Amino acid sequence: MLKTAIASREQVLICIDALDEASPEHRVDLLDALREVSRESPSIRIFLTGRPFVRSDVERYFPGVQVISVSPTTDDIKAYLTMTVNDNVDPPVVVDVIGCCCYRTTRRLGT
Repeated sequence: MLKTAIASREQVLICIDALDEASPEHRVDLLDALREVSRESPSIRIFLTGRPFVRSDVERYFPGVQVISVSPTTDDIKAYLTMTVNDNVDPPVVVDVIGCCCYRTTRRLGT
């Protein structure tokens, strides 16, 4: 079905987010299918995101792939935590928790 949809388009972008969340078996099947589709349709562009441990899988299926490493900043982490915290939590507690989590996370990231 994907091949049929691609065949009728001049340009196609396939975006797969969180490739690392797929089981290893499904990840390999997906990468194999994407490689086959990209060989049959050279104008296709594929954008994948995932944690660093899937990089070797991606590079095995797509030799010479362009890899862009992205690391979160403390502000990114604070923004994410602020966005996801339940509105019913006492605001001073939220600030303390966010500050604590950001400190631990950035220490672990080495920033």
